[in-house]
Amino acid sequence: MSTFTINMEQTILIHGEIGWEVTASAVNAQIDQAIADGVEKIIFDIETFGGDVFTGRSILGRIDKAKAAGITIETNVFSYAYSMGAVIFESATAGYRKIGEFGEIMLHAALSGVMGNADEMRKAAEQLDEVTANLKVVIFRDENAKANEAEILELMSKESMINASDALRLGLADGFIEKAKAVAHYKKNINNNMTIKTIVEKLASIEARFFKNEAPVIVNEVTETKEGVKIYHSGAAAVGVAVFSDEAMATPLADGVYTTEKNVIEVTEGSISSITDVQVDDSAEKIANLQAEIDALKAEKETIAAEKVAAENKVASIETEFNEVKNMVVTMSKPERNDKAEGELPKWKVDMMNRKKYELS
Repeated sequence: MSTFTINMEQTILIHGEIGWEVTASAVNAQIDQAIADGVEKIIFDIETFGGDVFTGRSILGRIDKAKAAGITIETNVFSYAYSMGAVIFESATAGYRKIGEFGEIMLHAALSGVMGNADEMRKAAEQLDEVTANLKVVIFRDENAKANEAEILELMSKESMINASDALRLGLADGFIEKAKAVAHYKKNINNNMTIKTIVEKLASIEARFFKNEAPVIVNEVTETKEGVKIYHSGAAAVGVAVFSDEAMATPLADGVYTTEKNVIEVTEGSISSITDVQVDDSAEKIANLQAEIDALKAEKETIAAEKVAAENKVASIETEFNEVKNMVVTMSKPERNDKAEGELPKWKVDMMNRKKYELS
């Protein structure tokens, strides 16, 4: 669901199943904000199969609040508004119910799936009658509609689709949507027009909720970009497919280029305008590998340099020791001046001889 403001008008989208994809809290919050902002007109863009009647009644109550605040309510149906969606369409300010040339609406009495005893069934029937009576108040506000009440009630009982021309004739619509506005809408939402497959799935979802008490059928798919942006779409992502930023597929994805693991997707006016394969650029990986090799060689060079220093220090140590020994030998080989009696050996020779004796013993 999306809201955007242009001058003093605010558009609220009623796209998807009322009560699930379109919630009362979200719509009512937007209406309250519009009242607070002092907008002059709220435009409801409706495209729904209908849904929960109590959610719809809550929205109708907020619409009446906006009217009481002096805000004009305009409702637009470009393609379809069924069930509760059609009732919301009828809630516009007099003269502001606009329908597309190929749009259609469908009205019917309130429905419910009920289980219980006879008393509970009777109570449920009374509640349905009360709800239907309240909805008729909205439907027959228009004098022209009142004049055609019998025919409209018959169409409601048969759950008949009412095309744009008949809606105008019966007083259920006030005029056609301007062609320029309709063209802009369809251009922006060209792929929002549901395929037969999607319509069947949507109807199955509604049937499951009301009559089988089952979970809704999930019909949308999601593609995630490298940056974590989720792109929602119906069916496979391809050129021309409408894309959205929310799971309800109500807010068109902003124009731009989005990159996934496999594709580069360009979005223009809410749909995919081009999709190409990602060109693998391994230059960064190659640079990283070369840098790793350089770092390894540098480390090896530093190791060799350290080993060289250690070897040089070892050589220096050996040379020092060698010189010390050499000096000792030179000293020992020098004749010692001696004033002793002839025939008496010098002390150093005596020491040497004694050492030799010791070693031989």
